[in-house]
Amino acid sequence: MLSDKETDPAARAHLAETMDDRRVQLGLTWNQVAEKAGLTKEGLRSVRQETRKMMPLTKRGIEDALRWAAGSIDLVLAGNVPQVAVRARTSLLLSSSAVATAEHHDSRPTLERSTEESVQRWFTAELERRGLTAVDIIGPLDTLRAIADHNGQTLAEVLLESGLTAPGELIIRRPESEAVKNFRAEYERLAASPHLSKTDRKALQKLYEEALENLGKSGGDA
Repeated sequence: MLSDKETDPAARAHLAETMDDRRVQLGLTWNQVAEKAGLTKEGLRSVRQETRKMMPLTKRGIEDALRWAAGSIDLVLAGNVPQVAVRARTSLLLSSSAVATAEHHDSRPTLERSTEESVQRWFTAELERRGLTAVDIIGPLDTLRAIADHNGQTLAEVLLESGLTAPGELIIRRPESEAVKNFRAEYERLAASPHLSKTDRKALQKLYEEALENLGKSGGDA
């Protein structure tokens, strides 16, 4: 019976281990888990280290803190896998986006696709860590897009005019190519020379800035 499992040392040890794995996965401390669960540190510690029966509210609080579906603690005690609380549309929307990207951009270099896939994985994990769903972000963005369309503007223009962002924050920054890194390192080596006059140093800096600007306009290739 499940009531027996709650007081079974082996089952509780398995629960504690599973909780710890999930805590690490979410990047949380035990204090943060306790706070999110509405428990004291001592109360959470007793769940992990003792075999007393848990109140239903205690279970549900821990499940919420670890973003497990309701009933997951009982599943773990019974030797099963906990169910992740489905922030359903997050995975669906991001998966759809990844599929669409793959279908339309298969001709791109492997490194570029790999970088985008890494960003998508990071984005998914970051949403989960913060307790957000893609809907939390997409909903307000859709509203702003509707406002932009109504006024014949772009989303960027609305963000700027509303003060929600600054011009410098709308720049898409891409990883530097090896050529740009080497160019930057060479400039820094030359600029560090004690033999440069003040005039030469200024001229070198101007050439460097112009070169970087031209590289940016050409997509960063050299």
